[in-house]
Amino acid sequence: MKCLIKLGGAAITAKSENSFKLETETIANALANIRDALRQRSDTQIIVVCGVGPFGHTNVVRHNLRHGVKTPEQMAGLKETLAACRSVAQHVIDAASALGVSAVLVSGELIAKQAHGAITHFDTLPFENALAANKIPVIYGTMVPDSVLGHSVMSGDESIAQLAKWWRPDLILLGSNVDGIYTKDPVAHPDSAELIPRIDGSNLAHVLDNSLSGSSAAVDVTGGMKGKIEKLVDTVGDASAIVFRLDSCSNRLFDGLVRGHIGGSTFIQMTHTSEGQDANMSDSV
Repeated sequence: MKCLIKLGGAAITAKSENSFKLETETIANALANIRDALRQRSDTQIIVVCGVGPFGHTNVVRHNLRHGVKTPEQMAGLKETLAACRSVAQHVIDAASALGVSAVLVSGELIAKQAHGAITHFDTLPFENALAANKIPVIYGTMVPDSVLGHSVMSGDESIAQLAKWWRPDLILLGSNVDGIYTKDPVAHPDSAELIPRIDGSNLAHVLDNSLSGSSAAVDVTGGMKGKIEKLVDTVGDASAIVFRLDSCSNRLFDGLVRGHIGGSTFIQMTHTSEGQDANMSDSV
């Protein structure tokens, strides 16, 4: 089985607080789930994509990098932002190593190019080499060279889209700080938001039409929830996807990898149809 895993920035960083802090216990638990799953299913191949939360988003805003990198001040800010984003993925690599999981860092700024913020080149060779060596490649949201803007943001979601197009995974697991996709934003409406257990071609249009941008004060320069959902539409294809809560103590990621099912989550399968309903996702993936 081939599985793409997103460690969402809202789950592994203090994104809701716009704080440069890692949720180290959540990261460690995710890697432990991966280790245990690989022991159960040794035929599984995994690519990990890290959201970087404020390490990327807040730095981009702080240093005025959203619309390009031209001035000496912006160049200095770019350097700081690249290092901050990389530090998130490096912590994941180190946590994997501590648990005996072999992982290797793939730097987006070295393998990707953009023009006006749109991907023009994405080199998959580092992923091929890592997988061939039985290692887990880890990429992360960052800024990459841009032929027009100097540098521009390449989100973790964009990496997932590019990797899904090339690799055609069987399963995409999207770890978040909430249980999945809801009828309302669960942060703004915790008492009335209802989890939607399944989304397919019959109701995904409603998700796009009615999605909220989220009530969180967290800075997000990659399009907010509507942008993430739109990217999800382009990404899933024939694969199955699960949006689930990633935390410091559960075995949900293990269940997804071993059983292909996570209780109390949202399962997405675009090749099937079912009864639909209006939906919203929280500001979380």
